[in-house]
Amino acid sequence: MEKERSVKRLVTTLLAVLTIGNVTVQGQSVHPKLVVVITIDQLRGDLLSFCRSQYGTGGFNHLLQDGLVFSNVDFGFDGVDEASAIAGIYTGTYPNRHSITGSTVFDREKNKSVSILEDKNFLGNYTSEHLSPLKLTSGTIGDELRSATDGRSKVYAIAPNAVAAIVAASQSGNGAFWLEDRKGMWATTTYYKDFPWYIDKFNSSADSPSSKISSVVWTPMSSPQSLPVGGDPVAFSHKFSHSNISLFKQSAPINEEVTTLALRLIEYGGLELAKQPNLLSLTYYAGRYPAKHQSEHQAEMVDTYRRLDAQLARLFTALDKKIGLANCIIALSGTGHFDSSIPEESVFPHKRHRYFSPKRCKALINMYLMALHGQGQWVLDYADGQLILDKKLAEKKQVDMRRLQSEVAEFARQMSGVRLALPAHEIGSGAINEEANRFVRSFRLGQSADVCLQLQGGWIEGEEEASSNSDHKQIRYNAVAAPFILVVPGIKGQKVQRTISSTEIAPTLAYILRIRPPTEARALPLPEVAL
Repeated sequence: MEKERSVKRLVTTLLAVLTIGNVTVQGQSVHPKLVVVITIDQLRGDLLSFCRSQYGTGGFNHLLQDGLVFSNVDFGFDGVDEASAIAGIYTGTYPNRHSITGSTVFDREKNKSVSILEDKNFLGNYTSEHLSPLKLTSGTIGDELRSATDGRSKVYAIAPNAVAAIVAASQSGNGAFWLEDRKGMWATTTYYKDFPWYIDKFNSSADSPSSKISSVVWTPMSSPQSLPVGGDPVAFSHKFSHSNISLFKQSAPINEEVTTLALRLIEYGGLELAKQPNLLSLTYYAGRYPAKHQSEHQAEMVDTYRRLDAQLARLFTALDKKIGLANCIIALSGTGHFDSSIPEESVFPHKRHRYFSPKRCKALINMYLMALHGQGQWVLDYADGQLILDKKLAEKKQVDMRRLQSEVAEFARQMSGVRLALPAHEIGSGAINEEANRFVRSFRLGQSADVCLQLQGGWIEGEEEASSNSDHKQIRYNAVAAPFILVVPGIKGQKVQRTISSTEIAPTLAYILRIRPPTEARALPLPEVAL
């Protein structure tokens, strides 16, 4: 198997030499002043392509024409979300090594789910959250850049959500900024020493998200030429307020706010004065806005991509003016997932949805364990396929945790809708087959569940009697194709029709910058660059 992979790698490299030849930066000195890593949460390659005729020249089309465009990125593990995907991009490894398994984790002491980055040792600026990047157990490309330059390089991250910003800035970064959910202020954690005056001043200005959110109305830029699956365009109008900032962060207008803050950092941050590369990480949103009708959802998605294009053009114009695009490396990736909507049952009244009820799952397993080991609340929590058992109760009853995990896994395998159930001790021992490998990479021992469930595709995780479809999650294992784009001075743009691994992104950026890859990154740089 290893020999076959080596041969395949050699063939890929030879093909890259033949197709790229003299357009790479072989032997040339590339000294960028700024590396801009753009992550677009829930980016879809099909919609990116569908909307291309409606883009201008300076946004997506600039990247697609001037960059190396790899057709798809495979993240290599199940249950990808924004947090785990971004961690994978910057660390070059999987959740079982970098520890960011998702945005939240179950806290046994508090008996509830909390932010995966919760850290009571640090306060928040413009937020009541207590967060830090110390739960991240692998280094990132930003960490290596700061180390290689003895801290002279600057590393900043901006995102709608806290985990995305903090993970991208990592443990050595200068600053991470996100939009907090209560007042709509740009917030950070006191873990980072930098809270620039121009961001502080912006928060109190009339142009800040907090000041103007009540006047924001999201309507189409113009009537779309067509919709992805046909039909007539549907007009929509969404208003926002301080009471629904979380919805604002799931809408196209949030991307304008990310760009606006990035432009202030570009204008006042002194990045153009650098004698060594700096890193700016930006996260945008291209997921769906909670909409009742699929036709409205289509119109919103088209408008989201058109607005994203405009924001990228705005960003690149500012970079060119202040730093020069010839002095910038730009990388863009999606997050390998898309949270699709579930059609209302009134649309398909005769279709039978299959529900996996978390409440029923917990109740049945708890009754089973009480029959075996006596009274008690054996199951503390179930969320996203993770079962948390009460270790203190097991100690009190003198029940071995490995035995308890195995009993629960064996029982769960008999439940309708469960494809795979693994006890944590088997995940740690490596006693699994290749089919389960992607599943296992999603979990971090000591942090994740006692028993991990993989549900069958098509099942809906949620309560059948739930009042809203937003309380439901449909299980999907189909890949969400989205490109990785890399724009490097001296490398001619072209399409590369192959899928790359997310673990290759960080080593590739490290190779271009001539620094060491992150500590857990084991992949080689992309051969189209590493020649």
